[in-house]
Amino acid sequence: MIEMLNSIFTRLGFQVKKTTALENEQRYLKSVINCLEDLYAYRLQNDGTKLNNEISGIIFSKNRAMQLHALLQSYFHYTINPAPLKVLFTTDSPEHERAYEILQQEFRSAPVEFICETDFRSQLQTMVKESKSGRIFFMTDDAIFVERYDLSTVRHFNPLAEIFSLRLGRDVHFSFTHNKEQILPEFNKQVINDEYFNSWIWNTLQGSPDWSYPLSVDATIFSRDEVDIMLKHLDFKNPNSLEGSLQLLSKAFLTRKGICFEKAKYVNVPCNIVQDEFSNIYTGTFSVLELLKLFMDGKRIDWKLYTGMNAKDVQHIRYDFI
Repeated sequence: MIEMLNSIFTRLGFQVKKTTALENEQRYLKSVINCLEDLYAYRLQNDGTKLNNEISGIIFSKNRAMQLHALLQSYFHYTINPAPLKVLFTTDSPEHERAYEILQQEFRSAPVEFICETDFRSQLQTMVKESKSGRIFFMTDDAIFVERYDLSTVRHFNPLAEIFSLRLGRDVHFSFTHNKEQILPEFNKQVINDEYFNSWIWNTLQGSPDWSYPLSVDATIFSRDEVDIMLKHLDFKNPNSLEGSLQLLSKAFLTRKGICFEKAKYVNVPCNIVQDEFSNIYTGTFSVLELLKLFMDGKRIDWKLYTGMNAKDVQHIRYDFI
């Protein structure tokens, strides 16, 4: 099994060593092998230059109508040429369900479709497969946009060679998830239509978590076809396990370039958690129930207050409301 895995990995420029952990995960290894074979075959047949110009986004949401409202408002406010969005959401109480009904009414005229989750993996696979876009990105509901940018500029970059991240920029020198400062890459700067872009290779900064993490479900632009291939093979049941499963394939993407703007446009604000599967770090400034009550009382996050702030400050903010 290991030898077969290495035969696929070698063609992509790296090897794995035989370890007890890998030997005990044969089912996952088989999925990884099949997925890498399909990714490799796809890349042999496609160079990414014929991707259509359409872009689409999918948001994952659970019990966070208030935070999702801020994400959607800030996205449509700051994004020039915004892509249409689909929200795959779930709730665990009638109160949360009612909050999402209110939210849908507030965005009824926006290019966003709300889909109630019944089977996360199956629905996500269908959404990606049926998408007509050449590029696709995911977002999570505990983030906001903080600066104006033109989403259409990502079309200048080939996702089979260059992975564009809206969550990264020169202000991302602190890793919230690892609670530590991190070294920034030695960027190569590009100027396209008077806009500055920074590029680096993902595998050159293993000690900088955010800058060596290409398969994030937070505002990273992928080839839709590659995402379709990965979802077909990987085992997952929610956004957290999806991102965890994606990391099984990370070494196949680490040799690509990363691309970002000068400053992060999209920043997570992890003030609470809505799952108990992973011990994610969060600030605890507002609980999910506190935000639900405020939302039902007609309050909304005053997301405009955070315009232009650097990523670290935004991650640690305590929301103000209007």
